[in-house]
Amino acid sequence: MKLEKGLFKGYRSHGDKREQRHFILKHVERCLAIRKRVGSNRRMITMKYYFYSKDSQVQVCRHFFMNTLSISKDFIYGTPYQHSDGVLTSSKQGRHDKHKKVKETVVQDVRDHINSFAAIDSHYCRARTNKKYLDALLSVAKMYRLYEEAYKEHERASLDKYKCIFDKEFNLAFHIPKKYQCEISTSQRNNPTDEKRIV
Repeated sequence: MKLEKGLFKGYRSHGDKREQRHFILKHVERCLAIRKRVGSNRRMITMKYYFYSKDSQVQVCRHFFMNTLSISKDFIYGTPYQHSDGVLTSSKQGRHDKHKKVKETVVQDVRDHINSFAAIDSHYCRARTNKKYLDALLSVAKMYRLYEEAYKEHERASLDKYKCIFDKEFNLAFHIPKKYQCEISTSQRNNPTDEKRIV
């Protein structure tokens, strides 16, 4: 038990995940299995687990290794594949690759589609805001479904991109707050004369 606590403490003394993976690399050996499964051409990989006690190397089972360090099998199996020539690469956890740039024509199609919906201008009311309001029955998800139908013969943006353009380029909401409502805007919402659609 004292040995296990010492091993655990030594492992946890490596603060970040990258250093902990280095620890795993030094104590786990990947090697080809002597036997292969019948009917399979795939080479089987086995793992050997070691701890060091003074000057000796002691092989242990995976269960003992995992329990001693309080780690999962996924953490062990994931580690060896993240290094090349003994050098561990930086973890990509929490990072994102650059998003693929969307064509300007696709972005413009999204803008045109959003603009095709009738928006009630808040200047009809006393509220000092540039925000405009779409019909309460709408939502970004519903608008995107209509967009997919309207542009099914074209290259289309993803829902996330559609939402991004909606949020960043348009100052729109889906209902008029009661404190901003007035007879004119309510009348316009209920009896639209604009050719743009409300749904």
